[in-house]
Amino acid sequence: MILKLYNKDVVDCSSSWNQVIPNPETRQLLVDIFLKICESDAVRAITSHSLQLDFSNSSNMENFHTDIEFKSPYTHKFSNGGMYPPPLSTLFYNNDSQAKEDKIDGLFIESETTASSKVEHESKNLRHTLHLLPPGLRGLRRAVSIIKAFYSRNPNTLPRFLHNRILKNFRLYASVIWDVWAIYREDPQYGRVLDGENDSLSADSETMELFLGSFCEGGQQGRKDGAKHYPDIQRVLEDNWPTLFEVQELNGG
Repeated sequence: MILKLYNKDVVDCSSSWNQVIPNPETRQLLVDIFLKICESDAVRAITSHSLQLDFSNSSNMENFHTDIEFKSPYTHKFSNGGMYPPPLSTLFYNNDSQAKEDKIDGLFIESETTASSKVEHESKNLRHTLHLLPPGLRGLRRAVSIIKAFYSRNPNTLPRFLHNRILKNFRLYASVIWDVWAIYREDPQYGRVLDGENDSLSADSETMELFLGSFCEGGQQGRKDGAKHYPDIQRVLEDNWPTLFEVQELNGG
């Protein structure tokens, strides 16, 4: 298991990255780290997430085959020109205490009815089965629990249609807005709406990757003052696994 961190300000993604040392020893630990980061103050919002499961005979990620996919409803952030995707009546503005707990505060989210209808429609054009997860942290926790149930051989916590299945590989993805780059803007019609660039966390059966800073580009390489660039991630690791992990720069070539 490998955990890589990319930051466009300090690395060139074509040649170097920052890696958590030592490597997580198990897939359960890898998804635990994934979830702890999403639960932490480092993440302000979770705008989308998905889980893909492979039950085929493939032995590695190069031959990954999606058999079942879980995904969250569509979300929308602040629109600079006030032009939100029609029909806005299918999206609900979230700003209550539950929204804050689920890390969807200040976002517009599809209603469950609309999202379920879309999933049903999309499934007709796919070769794999598609299912809906709740938005935000609640849905992401459910996705992680599905993965862990397979590896702990505890099928009782799985949906009935996953009983007696043998998981070969998985892919877990979350689109997040990091707290350090999150901004709430005042919309004249809806009030306080979240804005900020989406970054990604992804984990599969072999590797986990975090992007800190929207996208990677060439430029300055190397970690000059890692404490400055990775305080939140390092803190999450230290709070949950004291003295076990540290962030180091590695060259990928």
